[in-house]
Amino acid sequence: MLAMVSLFPRRQIGVELGSVLLIFTGQVWNIAFGFYSSLKTEPRELREAAIIFRSLAGSALSNWTCPSPRSVSSGIP
Repeated sequence: MLAMVSLFPRRQIGVELGSVLLIFTGQVWNIAFGFYSSLKTEPRELREAAIIFRSLAGSALSNWTCPSPRSVSSGIP
């Protein structure tokens, strides 16, 4: 907020842009932490099944999975 206000010291646009930036980053952090939480709460059996069936085994994407829909919502109804 201070950076935006300092860019436009005598105008209201600095406060408005700062508000938009803070709202946007607040929403992005919620999505990012919700996705991280869904990856951490993945069932162990699903990971073991992926290893058994060689699903992405040994590739660079082996740690990335598609989370279940109930865990992605991050508490939002």
